[in-house]
Amino acid sequence: MLRALLAKLARPKAVDVEVQAVDVDARVADLRAYLKTVPRDDLGNLIYPDDVDAVAVWFPALAEVCRLTGQPLPKWPTRRSLDEEIARCAAALMPTVVKPPLRELAADVAARTFVAWLVANGRTGEFDSESLSRAYREHCQQARLMPCSDQTLRKHLVDVDGVSKGIVEAGKVGNRRERNTKWVVRRPSPIKQKAADARLAA
Repeated sequence: MLRALLAKLARPKAVDVEVQAVDVDARVADLRAYLKTVPRDDLGNLIYPDDVDAVAVWFPALAEVCRLTGQPLPKWPTRRSLDEEIARCAAALMPTVVKPPLRELAADVAARTFVAWLVANGRTGEFDSESLSRAYREHCQQARLMPCSDQTLRKHLVDVDGVSKGIVEAGKVGNRRERNTKWVVRRPSPIKQKAADARLAA
């Protein structure tokens, strides 16, 4: 008798589940029928409103279909949110460019390499302190070198063939004379140039 009572109580629940399943299927069918009436572009994509921050009128129906059928819920209710997601995906697919690390040269090698770069690029001539520093930074950037300090570099520049250093008068400020350092880089003789190239290649 107890078993019969339990069986009787269980039947309505089974029926309720079946009714709920029918209701869900009908609801999904209605929503899909509605979505078929929504305007689409030439590729079959649902069209967003012109206002990039306005929620698309069809979005709640699409989200409800996904919820009822166990699919992942859509995350782009507005045109802006969709465009941002497309941009993120495009950025993720871009190859990552890894720059090689900067090379660090000994100070005397750095000085010779810098002078060789000036000669090779037709940049010989006179330099004041600022223009010499600017040229050295450009050289390091192009060659991907770790720059030395100006003081360290110039200490070794005077030992490079073709480089000379002098002091020039820059006028007077009151009773004090202003003097600036002038650097001159000349193209070395062919013999010295060949020797310098051999040292750099060593």
